[in-house]
Amino acid sequence: MAQTLTLAQSEQTVVTPAPFAMPEAWPTPEARDRLKEQGWDKKARAFLKLMLTIPPDAYKARDWLGIARLWASLEEWEKALWAYEEGIKRFPTLRKDAAVQRERADVLARLGRYQEALQAYDEAIALKRKFPEAWFNKGNVLVHLKRYQEALQAYDEALKHNRKFPEAWNNKGIALANLKRYEEALQAFDKALALKPKSPKAWNNKGNALAALGRYEDALHAYTQALALQLDIPQAWYGVGVTLAYLGRTAEAVEWLCRAWRARDNLPDKGASLEAALKALGRSPQDCEKA
Repeated sequence: MAQTLTLAQSEQTVVTPAPFAMPEAWPTPEARDRLKEQGWDKKARAFLKLMLTIPPDAYKARDWLGIARLWASLEEWEKALWAYEEGIKRFPTLRKDAAVQRERADVLARLGRYQEALQAYDEAIALKRKFPEAWFNKGNVLVHLKRYQEALQAYDEALKHNRKFPEAWNNKGIALANLKRYEEALQAFDKALALKPKSPKAWNNKGNALAALGRYEDALHAYTQALALQLDIPQAWYGVGVTLAYLGRTAEAVEWLCRAWRARDNLPDKGASLEAALKALGRSPQDCEKA
């Protein structure tokens, strides 16, 4: 008889926050994809190449910001940071611009320089207290640092200034789940879905919270909703597999877990908890490779 999966193994998937919010001046991921299809990346790089032929002393503050934002939109984070910091050095008044400090903090966060990012978010918030995007991204950094109680406080501040912020509700749920406050997490995910019902991330996270509460049929429904919106969610595949195992549907569970194993590089722990789940069902990753 296969071992019974432990609850801790199902909880490990409720840990990764939604992607950092992009600054308002940057294109959204969907918009970037459309612009890329139209050759926008090439045009942006051509413009940057032209700008860099101009002596830096001739730039105005808005030129440095434009260069920084273009590099950021191309996900050239080191170059974006250089442009922000060079602009601030040459035009010190930019340091008193809350939006600039928030954008610079976002770039630092993208580079994994979390302590510096937190300092920059605090500078932005000191300049503009009612700044939900800065509070939100500060919360994301705190989640990455596993400072969940502080992250929860940051998300609450974001929501105090903007109640219709689905990503903040979603990430508040993640912070609550990591604090093992699953009922409250579930309420937060439901708030996110009420505002953005076609969010695969929120549906997936709702499934994780339901599974942690032992509501496996409901969890399976939530994962199904997530996968109906986006097929390639390895965390949802893993969640389906674990939930099916709890429901005693072992053969189906192994099939879904193996699907997740083949995409393990996209999982937060690179498949460590997935390997444990397979072992609990009397299987191994090698069995997945053979399938």
